[in-house]
Amino acid sequence: MIQKIVAYIIALIIFTLLEALWLSQAASHVYASLSPIMIEQPNLLAALLFFLAYPIGILYFIIFPNLGNNIRIFRDSAMLGLLCYGTYSLTNLATLKGWSITISLFDIGWGMILTALTASGTAILYGKIYPPASK
Repeated sequence: MIQKIVAYIIALIIFTLLEALWLSQAASHVYASLSPIMIEQPNLLAALLFFLAYPIGILYFIIFPNLGNNIRIFRDSAMLGLLCYGTYSLTNLATLKGWSITISLFDIGWGMILTALTASGTAILYGKIYPPASK
């Protein structure tokens, strides 16, 4: 159980740092055209729940089933990012005025990169802390 908690903490830290970098450096440019539909203050509880839950999905669906296969972890986590961020972004494209295909492409691309880097970084660091048993 402690190993899973360690993996979660690693994933949470990597995910949070990468998202903070994205939000502080790129997001204001990508999402600038959406200011008319954005709320003044984000719903911090909703954001916190997402930040706490998404790394669990990365661990459950990608890392733990594929430990030791970093190529598969990278590939499958990019696909998870495509699916998750694509679902969000394409739904917005279908339902929100001002949401553009350009925003969707940036958003989906970022989701793929973020998820792949989080999963790969977590798998590598976890493997250094808990090396796989020799065969």
